[in-house]
Amino acid sequence: MNNAGIAIQDQMVDDLNLDEQKYNQKWQVNVMGSIAVTRAAAPKLKDGGRIIIVGSLLGDYIPFKGH
Repeated sequence: MNNAGIAIQDQMVDDLNLDEQKYNQKWQVNVMGSIAVTRAAAPKLKDGGRIIIVGSLLGDYIPFKGH
């Protein structure tokens, strides 16, 4: 199983003082982290093996402003 994630809260993407470094870190952990683990694990799988990536409800639904 493959999952990782961090959240950036209390700042909207239209904020003029947006901390782009934090959003880049979020992308690196949440997306590129899963890609890196998948790429490392894939060559080690036996025939019929599976890689499962667990997502988050926040991919579809944001329950409050600033998340």
